[in-house]
Amino acid sequence: MKKNNRAGGLRNVLAFCLMVTVFVSTSMIALAKPGTSLAGEIIVSGHNTNGVEPSVMLNGERAYSGRTFFNAGEITTSENATATIKLGKLGYLNLAPNSVLSLDFTENSISGRLTAGDVKVFNSEGVAVNIENALTNMAVKPAKADDDDDDDDDMWIPILIFGGIVGAAVVYVVTNSGDDGSVVSPAR
Repeated sequence: MKKNNRAGGLRNVLAFCLMVTVFVSTSMIALAKPGTSLAGEIIVSGHNTNGVEPSVMLNGERAYSGRTFFNAGEITTSENATATIKLGKLGYLNLAPNSVLSLDFTENSISGRLTAGDVKVFNSEGVAVNIENALTNMAVKPAKADDDDDDDDDMWIPILIFGGIVGAAVVYVVTNSGDDGSVVSPAR
């Protein structure tokens, strides 16, 4: 009978530990303040001569494409790599090779300090940009992002696609007509 009490006691302790673990992990998610989890994603491009995937340094650690970037970090690119930092609704930044950028951002602003290299900022409308270029003691001006809303006289592409579809339908109907020239229904 004593063995049964030990197993029951161990089961109770284990159940209690499991409940505490579930409570702690869910309360961290439920009690997190909205707006404090601003994050971006780093996309690294470039090539290495030894065939290794290109990387950048993020706060002194090697970082590859897909790495999450949180507020107040420093990104350093090598001579063989460029980085795009996507900041969701804020916009994105392109960091040239041999660049060092300390970056901060809030819900409606992007700021930082460029101590080496070059950066281009593509901010969304209403997002303030204040990146100081330590090399020239001037601010980096945001670049104009291509909004890609087809307002550059490319109206002929949809018309040509529509014409191709109509033409293909006509050819199909004509080639599937009866011997006497009448159109045969596709559902026979």
